[in-house]
Amino acid sequence: MGWGRMDDNFDDHPKVLAILDEMEGAATAIGLWALCFAYVNRNRRKGKGAPGFVPSGLPRRYFGSEAGVGVKLLVQHGLWDVSPADDGWFFHDFGDYLPTEKTREARSEAGKRGAEKRWAAKREAEASAQEIAEDGNLPSACHDVDSNAVANDGSRTPARRDPTPTPNPEGQEHMVTAARRPPADDLFDGFDGMAVLHEQSIAQTKAAKAAAEAAALARADAEFDAWWSGYPKKVARQPARKAWTGARKKVSAEVLTDGLARYVAHLRAEATPPRAIAHGATWLNESRWLDDYRPTVAPVSPIPRRVPPNERCPEHPTFNAATCGPCRADRLSSGGRQSA
Repeated sequence: MGWGRMDDNFDDHPKVLAILDEMEGAATAIGLWALCFAYVNRNRRKGKGAPGFVPSGLPRRYFGSEAGVGVKLLVQHGLWDVSPADDGWFFHDFGDYLPTEKTREARSEAGKRGAEKRWAAKREAEASAQEIAEDGNLPSACHDVDSNAVANDGSRTPARRDPTPTPNPEGQEHMVTAARRPPADDLFDGFDGMAVLHEQSIAQTKAAKAAAEAAALARADAEFDAWWSGYPKKVARQPARKAWTGARKKVSAEVLTDGLARYVAHLRAEATPPRAIAHGATWLNESRWLDDYRPTVAPVSPIPRRVPPNERCPEHPTFNAATCGPCRADRLSSGGRQSA
């Protein structure tokens, strides 16, 4: 797996900022640049094609029909150059930033030296672990009979020595008695305790969070029950409860209660029939606590004057006013309705 080098000021480059200011295709252009950057670096490492070349069909592979907008922005703002053969594009000045052969060789040698050091350190650590496993004791100056040794337990008390070395039961030369390594399980007792404390802390945090959520839910249920008890239409309680949660994110329970009181007073004043009363969920979802519930005044229609049966028409005195034929004809010719 290879690596491509990209300046960490890429996001603040004037060309990139200009692309991001575009209303359409900015995200497509930046994503297309990043994907094709990986493509051209991989092909450069493998020695395929000209450095920095993007084939004409590659952008569509990544973004389909939207690729054209991104390509247009990259070319327009100078991040890509059109290929002379018109068969694709080139990353602008891509070849100018490629490492020279001398630089690549120096990096390769540095990598080899680093790998050799790592392998040497690993082999040394494995040999030390093997020696400790075979000996059973930790290396210490107290193994040296002629040294001014100290005890292996970490204290400054001089280690005890036998004045006369004697063979041990296995026939090996006697060595100064050293403190044995503690069992492996004892080495991790502290870590186990810390792990237990960590698990307890997580459990306590979860329990506190669950308790807080339960208390909040209980308060919300109590608020809704108080509001629901005053609502005039007790149908579809569950949808109303769900709508209450959404409404509470907008306003307080006091605002909703006040709006309901004005709505109920409006229903009574207008003598609204039950079928015309909104469901609780509808009232909450449509934010009807904001409605103006002032009483409506119906317009008073004028009472028509009763015409006496013997009254004569003022325009045609020879006709009765209530049954004047000429007046009726005039009304019909002007589009008016004939009165009975």
